[in-house]
Amino acid sequence: SDYFRADVSFADLYEAWGAADARLAAVAPAVAGVRVLRQDPFECLISFICSSNNNIARISLMLGKLRGALGEDAPLPPL
Repeated sequence: SDYFRADVSFADLYEAWGAADARLAAVAPAVAGVRVLRQDPFECLISFICSSNNNIARISLMLGKLRGALGEDAPLPPL
């Protein structure tokens, strides 16, 4: 549940974000089930890079192969 941030009130976040961005305010009702993940920043970066011209199934497969090759706790590069 921590990964999916189930304890966070997204209605409150959508309200604040919508007040700051008219486009988000317009589309927020259509994506009410969207979650903001508590994802490791490096994992997020790698997922973003892998997402270019791919679909979710292929991205998941690539990330699974990376975890298999590098291990679940792959060392992070220095930032």
